[in-house]
Amino acid sequence: MEVLYATLLTIIFSKYTQIKSFGAGAKAGLIIGLFLGGCQTLEIFATTKVLTDLQGVITGAVTFGVRFAVVGGIVGSALGKSE
Repeated sequence: MEVLYATLLTIIFSKYTQIKSFGAGAKAGLIIGLFLGGCQTLEIFATTKVLTDLQGVITGAVTFGVRFAVVGGIVGSALGKSE
């Protein structure tokens, strides 16, 4: 799963946004991660009894955001060094 997410960020950063630094990659990764994490945890909240309150949704979204920020920074930095 993490490899697929990193691949997704690499495609987005290299083809559509031209992100080439750690900071820019981390910011974009954070935003993308918050949205994806929010979507995933809201779906779980709405369809199962695993999450019983919105605190779990917020925690899941923030967790995704942090993970994507780190990966986004690494991908952005690597793309900047490849040129």
